[in-house]
Amino acid sequence: MSTVNGAVLSDPAPESAQWIVDELSKPGAYQDSCPVPTRADMIVLDGDDWGHARAAVVWLGDGLRVCVAGISHGASGGGVTVSSGRLDGLSRGWSAWMGESFFTVFPGDAGTVVIKDDGDHLYGPPHQWVADFGGGRKATFVQYACPGPLSPPGSPRSPRARLCPSAGGDCRPAGVGA
Repeated sequence: MSTVNGAVLSDPAPESAQWIVDELSKPGAYQDSCPVPTRADMIVLDGDDWGHARAAVVWLGDGLRVCVAGISHGASGGGVTVSSGRLDGLSRGWSAWMGESFFTVFPGDAGTVVIKDDGDHLYGPPHQWVADFGGGRKATFVQYACPGPLSPPGSPRSPRARLCPSAGGDCRPAGVGA
């Protein structure tokens, strides 16, 4: 168990995730208000430990600032994309498109999050992690992929697809702007 900035992470990121920390530690990797993560404060939602070509991670900044990053290196280039915000703002419907990943945050423990009504089969399965911020504050971080290019860039292609938490609460549209 790891406690970072008041949050309780049941497991720090594995040793195999050190390449992600190294990638985000490179000078100029990103310009943002996020600190460089450590394995102790980082949640790996999805990644490629063997080829070091892609990863989707969440880590904690100061206070309740949450940082997310998509790392994507492939034949057509790629790089690192980082976004951040306060947890209280993120859990009110925030979503982001980074590399090949979408991220969203549900307040509390959302239970198992599933994608429904994706008749076009555009989105990959969700990866999720619940973080406990103490004082009864929890958030469920969800990452899911759309493996092909979007047209126009950043727009959802499956208009009925929704992310639905099993613990109750409202479903959200899948894709950017969710």
